[in-house]
Amino acid sequence: MSLAPPAAAAVASTLIGNHPDVSDLGTLVAAPQAKVLKMHVDLAIRDSKALEQFLADLQNPTSPTYHQWTTPAGFAARFGPSAADLARVTAYLKSSGFQVSAADTVTRGIDFTGSVVQAERAFGVRIGITQDGQNFANLDDPSLPADVAPAVSAIQGLDNLVHADPAAAIANASAIVERPEDVVGNSAPAFGPQDIYNFYDETPLIGTLDGSGTACIALIEDSSFELDSANAFNSQFSLPTFTSSNLVVEAVDPNASANINDAQLEALVDLNYSHTTAPGAPIKVYIGNDATASTGSGLIDALNKAVQENQCSSIVLSFGFCGVTNNFYESVNSTFAQAAGQGQAVFVAAGDDGANGLIFKKKNQGCVLASSGKHPSEVATSPNVTAVGGTEFTPNYVNGVDSGNVPEAAWNDSTGPLSGATGGGRSEIFGRPGFQANLMPKNKTREFPDIAFGASGLHPGFFVSFPSQAAVGCCVAGTSIGTPAWAGISQLIAERTSGRLGNIDFRLYGMASNGGQPAGIRDVTSGSNGLGSVKGYSAGPGFDLTTGWGTPDIATFVNAF
Repeated sequence: MSLAPPAAAAVASTLIGNHPDVSDLGTLVAAPQAKVLKMHVDLAIRDSKALEQFLADLQNPTSPTYHQWTTPAGFAARFGPSAADLARVTAYLKSSGFQVSAADTVTRGIDFTGSVVQAERAFGVRIGITQDGQNFANLDDPSLPADVAPAVSAIQGLDNLVHADPAAAIANASAIVERPEDVVGNSAPAFGPQDIYNFYDETPLIGTLDGSGTACIALIEDSSFELDSANAFNSQFSLPTFTSSNLVVEAVDPNASANINDAQLEALVDLNYSHTTAPGAPIKVYIGNDATASTGSGLIDALNKAVQENQCSSIVLSFGFCGVTNNFYESVNSTFAQAAGQGQAVFVAAGDDGANGLIFKKKNQGCVLASSGKHPSEVATSPNVTAVGGTEFTPNYVNGVDSGNVPEAAWNDSTGPLSGATGGGRSEIFGRPGFQANLMPKNKTREFPDIAFGASGLHPGFFVSFPSQAAVGCCVAGTSIGTPAWAGISQLIAERTSGRLGNIDFRLYGMASNGGQPAGIRDVTSGSNGLGSVKGYSAGPGFDLTTGWGTPDIATFVNAF
């Protein structure tokens, strides 16, 4: 069976950027017409220009609306779809034969199901499937009636290529250590909380600031975790034990709480290092489940829930995506914008795959390192998040404990079990935000990361809770070490200022006015992030595309901020 031309439909407007790259799928045939698809419509933001100005005013100390955060209901009323828009889109879906199970202006989403033939007719697309039946995708951008299309941002579920990859890797899983200063194999001691306090200068704040009295840190995960493993880290390093008073877990999708998979390590890293830099801040873990997710992605369901509940003042997303469309990232960016409007500071890992980035590979049924070309982690290039890159360094230890800061380089371990490099580069989707307007040269797109933190599993290597072992071991690598650590740093500032921060990029870049370095940010001037044949970018004085502005001197930065 061959693929016919796109189905005829009474449509007029096309959603550009709403079909995935299928070049790796090989020969496709027409998907079975009766195959049932679980789909989701992301409704568009109303008046995006006004939203951009609103977010800028929130961070402008001279504005009368400075730090006057909105609520989910307030955001929906001002920037969400109108009731008429929702009704119009819902009516079209129903008239096309779809079964609509949920529709809401506050969440800006519509859940619906239908067959392949219904989707092809309603959206004017062809849906192809691989000959082994594993993967399917729409080969064309969907089209909608002219009165419906403006209210729609993206349609999810016309393919099954969406995958997420945690920004953390582990090695030596059998090497359990009894004391943090122990040598593992032939390696030097690795980093734990006390080493971070010494190296990144949080020690002067201990006893004064620890994140107490702030709203929670939200961790976005797609695997559950074992509490004993998380608490092994706390016991080892004398951090507060996780109990119901400082740790809440919410299963966002059905069966999420029982779903422990390979991404458990990521959840544990996020717990370990957000708790390290802000041991007094409460944590809430939002867990999604891809198998039952309403949007097709458990992580996106979890993110949406954290933003709609609006309980936490900072959000951590330590994953990258592959197999998704441009419209997917634009819809996620709208969620990040709502978070920023509510005063939630969002931190996203820049990725562990250098400038290469991730692509979907059918052979792996997931994300792999791109062997050619640059593929920025676009979820980290949103102008409404702070992207966290990675560094490497050889510390000075005294009796097994770090003795203080040394120069850092952009993380790039090109070989070995913990190989990887910091993400960074230029977005292919988002334009340059206002807070980056003074960067030179004047590129027209969003550049990332914004800041950085240690990431190498070798130089120095970071201790971690080992999944399923209720023990601490060495070593873990990835930009997902610094991502939760930076969320913790933001909680220290929130405690100092007694309020939420929102998108810290405005203040961060503002602190670098007149060509200077932001106070409390250590410049990283060496290293690069190319892997294999991909050249990548080089670190240099000031802002660069591997480590952003650099890494924190936490005490100085918190006080300066």
